[in-house]
This record gives sequence, C-alpha cells and structure tokens, in this order.
Amino acid sequence: MIIKFIKNHIWFILLSLIYFLFIIFTYKSFGITDDEFVEYRAGKSLLNFYQTGEEKNFNLSNTHLPTKALYFRVHLALYNLLNPNFYYEIFHLQNFMFAYLLILGVYFLFYKHYQDKLLALIPVLLLILTPRVFGDFPANPKDIPFAIFFFFSLFLIYLLQKRFSFFLLVLLGICIGVASSLRLIGLSLIFIYFFYHLIYSGKLFINYIKYTLLLVCIVLITQFVSLPYLWNDTVNKFINLITQSSSFSLWNNTNLYFGEFIGKEVRTRGYLFVWIGVTTPIFILGLYFWSLTSLKKVKENSLLLLFNLAIFINLFLYLVINPVIYNGPRHFIFVLMLISLVAATFLIDLLKKLPVQKSKLLLSIFIIHSLSIFIFYFKFHPYYYVYFNELIGQKNAQGQFDYDYWGASYKEMVQFLKNDTSITLKNFTVYPCSQATGVVYFSENKFKVVSKVNEANFTVCDFDTDRKEGFKYPIYGEVKRDNITIGIIRKIN
Repeated sequence: MIIKFIKNHIWFILLSLIYFLFIIFTYKSFGITDDEFVEYRAGKSLLNFYQTGEEKNFNLSNTHLPTKALYFRVHLALYNLLNPNFYYEIFHLQNFMFAYLLILGVYFLFYKHYQDKLLALIPVLLLILTPRVFGDFPANPKDIPFAIFFFFSLFLIYLLQKRFSFFLLVLLGICIGVASSLRLIGLSLIFIYFFYHLIYSGKLFINYIKYTLLLVCIVLITQFVSLPYLWNDTVNKFINLITQSSSFSLWNNTNLYFGEFIGKEVRTRGYLFVWIGVTTPIFILGLYFWSLTSLKKVKENSLLLLFNLAIFINLFLYLVINPVIYNGPRHFIFVLMLISLVAATFLIDLLKKLPVQKSKLLLSIFIIHSLSIFIFYFKFHPYYYVYFNELIGQKNAQGQFDYDYWGASYKEMVQFLKNDTSITLKNFTVYPCSQATGVVYFSENKFKVVSKVNEANFTVCDFDTDRKEGFKYPIYGEVKRDNITIGIIRKIN
C-alpha cells in the first residue's frame, strides 16, 4: 500500500523533498521579525499556564498574557515545548514545517478534485511562487497559521458538499473555531459554508438550517476553549474582541503608502486593493482576472466557486467593516493564497480545454513566470516578502511602499558589524531603529545595544525607518539586493 502511494504521488514526494532540503539548508538564514519576540514569549507564557495554572509574563505586557490575549497561540506553546532553549533559528524551522501542512493540503485537495497527480502540482507551485505568501513562511507565526486553518476549513467545506457527515461538520466547526481564534475574520467561513452549500442545494431545507446553526455552536465553543481570555465575562469580552479586531486601538504607528507615512486614521479602503495589485505576481494576477470573465460558468467547477466565494465575501467584509490593517497585505495573506489558488484552478481548466498548441504556449508562459520568481528568490534571499511585481517595479517601489517592514535585515547588519575588523573601538555601541530583539540576539555580546541614539557609535535601520528618523550621519554599510538598499548602517563617531 505504501509503495502504491509512493508511485501514485512520486512527483509530489520529490517536490516535498526539495522543500525539506531547502529549509534544512536555509532556515538559519532568516532574521528575526518584529513580532516574533512577543509571539514566542506569549507561547511560552501559555505553555506555563497550561502546565502550572499560573500566569508568568516572561517580559511581556499584560495584553499578551494567557487570560488577556486576544489571539490563539496553542501552536506557539507547542513550539516552546519542542524548543525549550528558545533558539529563533529553531522557531523558523518549526514555522517552515507547520507551513508544509498548507502545501500538503493544497496538493491533496486538487488531487481529489482533478484526480491527476501532475495537475495537482500546479497550485502547489503557484503557492510557492507567490512571494508574499512563501516569504512569510519562516518568520510569521501569526498570519501563516491563520491561512493554514482557513484553507483546511475550505477543504472541509468542499468535502461536506460532496458527502455530508456529522464527523466532518464537527471537524469543520473546530477548524473554523481555531481560525477565528487566530483572526476573528475567520468567522467569515460560516458565511462561505452557508452560501456555498446554498448554491449547490438549490433551496433551503430545514435540516440544512439546523446544520448551519450546529456549526455556529461548535465554532463558538471551540473559540471559547481556545481563548482563556473568554473564560470569564464571556459576552462582554467577546464584544471587545470584535471591537479590537476592527479598530486595533493597541496599534499606533505609520505606514509608507505612495511615498507618505500615513497613520491608520487616514488609511483608505483602497489600501488593501493597491497592495494586492502591486505585490501579486503578474502571471497569477492575469489568470485571476481572466477567470472573472467566466463567472457565469463558475458553478461548473465547485473548487473555483469555493475560492472565489471566499475572496468576495472577505473583500466585501473588508469594505464594510474597514478594519485597521498595516504592513501592506500582511493581514490578508490568506486572500493572496486564495487568489493564487483561483489562478491555479483556472490554469488547469484552460490546459484541459485549450488546443494543444495554445496549451503549450500557456505552459511556456507559466515556466517563464516560474523562472522569474525563482530568480527573484535567488537575488533577494532571504528577503522574499519584499517582492513587488512589474506594475510598479522592485526598484520603484522603494520609497513608495513599506519594504522591510518587519526588520529581517537587522541580522545581516549585525553580522556586518561583528565581522568588520576595521572597527577599532572597544565595546562599541549600536542603536537599532527598531527590532532591538534581533540586534541583541545576533550580537553575541560583541557590542552593546543602546536605546538612545546619542549613546551610540553606530545606527542600524531598515531603509524606511532610517528615512523616517531622518538621520544625516554618514553611511557605513548597507544591506543590498539587486542594487536596492534594504538596510542601512550609519557611523556616528
């Protein structure tokens, strides 16, 4: 049986081996991003809470303690259990391994739908070739896990439409409950389930209404169990959870948008759509918009309908609620994932329907696109999430939109200073514009990290923050990719 499985899925197994070889050789290359210190520490606090019943803050603010945190972090508690020495490199490896579940799920969903092992590889490749998704695999412990649970919820919705069972319904409720505990927008999956099954059922049956209500109950119970925050004063805290998910009053910063640093109060509804437009690869974007021209026939392909429904409902909710989002499309990585999967579904349908010559032409374009993204990955390693498409251009985007908004380049700047033998100062000091955690972690006590610029010998900043700070000190070193500056080191004295 195992041999038969290997033979049937040999190409996917080979692709998986390439993925694992890639992460084994590269997981130590990635820098620490801004949210990681807080997220892993919150996971450590949650693990301690489960083990002892006590809340230990581990240098966290109250809002990140288990009974006050608004987000599901059980996976991060498990990370800490498996990584007790708190090595960030191991966390990155764990993130990569967790993200493989998404790759696995995408392949088997498409294989089940098309019954073709080669066609099922196309969505996996397009997902990996979406830099704003793949680039967040190693160091985004919040948005990628949400995308994973969101996807598996869609997988279960698809299976339930094919064959109903109470077991699958309960499993779906748990999956949606976990997804909505990670991001409250996960509750949109209930609407997706409702309308998707309504379209295929043709009319409302009383049993169908009962199933939907049962699903809602399972979701809410799962969300209650997942979040210790809701364990007392549940109703009022759930209302606060909804309010915070929209306003995000705890965040007060600025984003670079069309060359200006803007606050959340002046961010327009077009913010998300612009970011999707300039960060989604042209080939994927083109296929997606091409697929919209055949919306009348979308019901003929249940997979295409499911993904489009998920996109439309979430973009509609975004326009109506107008939640606070920042760092480009980061909070909507799951929508970028869905756009990629729609593009893959439509591409497969085209390859099956078009004449041989046109199919070969389309495959050639796909190969060219793939090569262009792989070249980008090679040139910009390990900063995949700074990708911009040809609509704006990689170089032109700098100074117009947030670039290294999470500070992954601080690791490379620290390594530059550590290895620079020309620095004659003893016990020199470094001021990080942000991402102090990464600077301290990678410094290995070779220099002192200070919190005031007037106490420093050097500053290390990502390009955008350096510009915001307005430093005029001479540039001492730079992190560059393809002649584009990502991080800047300045010498003060």
